[in-house]
Amino acid sequence: MQEEAKKRDLSFAPGALDPIAAALPLDATAIGTEMDKLALAAKDGILTPDLANILEREIEPDIFSLIRNLQQGRA
Repeated sequence: MQEEAKKRDLSFAPGALDPIAAALPLDATAIGTEMDKLALAAKDGILTPDLANILEREIEPDIFSLIRNLQQGRA
């Protein structure tokens, strides 16, 4: 992630690294796309904690709840 930021001449403001890292997808290809998005939104190349809100968050499906609901006829 920090390498991708450097490629785009971006730097992290204090307190921005953790929330942005938590909001980025796990897929390496998608990280590049999201970093491009951050580059467009960053002012003066500084990534601030609030920019984590513009990133798409992947919601991991809860497959076990789905199966349980199907078995119980609630799906």
